Amino acid sequence: MRRKTVAIILASSLISNIFISNNLFVYAASETASTIADNEAIRIDAESPVSLICDTEEYTVNVQRIFYERGNYAIEFMIQNHSDHDFNFGLDGSDIDGFQITIYSGGTCIAAGKKGVAKFHFREQDLTDYGINDFQVLNTTFSEFPFGTGTSYPLQIQKDAFSQAPDQIQGAENTKLLKTVEELKKQIEELKAENASLKEQLSSNAATSDSDTPSSDSVSTTDNENDQRLLNAIIMCADVTNGNGTDVIGQRAYIVIPKEVLSQISENGYATFLENKIKNSGYNWFSIICDDGTGIVFSNSFTGLGTYGELDDEGCVTTPLGYISASESGYEYDPAN
Repeated sequence: MRRKTVAIILASSLISNIFISNNLFVYAASETASTIADNEAIRIDAESPVSLICDTEEYTVNVQRIFYERGNYAIEFMIQNHSDHDFNFGLDGSDIDGFQITIYSGGTCIAAGKKGVAKFHFREQDLTDYGINDFQVLNTTFSEFPFGTGTSYPLQIQKDAFSQAPDQIQGAENTKLLKTVEELKKQIEELKAENASLKEQLSSNAATSDSDTPSSDSVSTTDNENDQRLLNAIIMCADVTNGNGTDVIGQRAYIVIPKEVLSQISENGYATFLENKIKNSGYNWFSIICDDGTGIVFSNSFTGLGTYGELDDEGCVTTPLGYISASESGYEYDPAN
């Protein structure tokens, strides 16, 4: 491991298109399932979705869709009425982890000999108004209406079965992406203008110098100017979500700075930036992004070790090139094997 003054430059990453793939549960009425006893609750979750609820001489009931969209958790049933009289259906005795809720319905009357969709939903606001910001399972019973007049089918629908509609997720991500692109374009223009101004200032200093060889003072000034650019860089934040993209689990932060500037940062300037901007900041990770697709990443606000390498569009290292670690004598750079 060889020691270097951190003139190491973090690299950055260019923005790429974000493609989100979230499943919207859609169940075909032709799917089959084993018969479930009337008193046994039917469990439905993301890993083991259930289509068939019941198949009797009078009617067949299948789960059509289970999804979350615009503040509503919705369940749709495809029902085939085989009989010669109308049927009404409902969800009875509904609760969220033991908290009783109201289920709203639509299209629950299926005429004799017809096929139709019965829709049910409950509102997220009905939960958050009472301090319930998350839940595990919806317990409810699918049955004929009026309740108690026919066979009933208890259901246990896990929260992970309510996947977001793809168009809703894609729309939100596209909006976020466009906003990020505009912010980066603005910052790039500001950096270009600042860089041009600094070049002009340096040229002016060189022209008035008494010596052809830069003095130690001029080198110090250049270092200080670049240190200030690092310290004054705009910090941007983005949400960190779970694997399904449905819940926000934290935040990441990043700055964008030309690699030419970062390569001239002094060790003192680097240490000051870590101490004032990253240490104990609470971010899941912090990225210093340069204009060549590389950068330095610090995990969990820990400044004792920075990983230098190629970055992806979320400021994470995809190919480590080296490691910058703090020591008693300063900072050391160790190339990756």
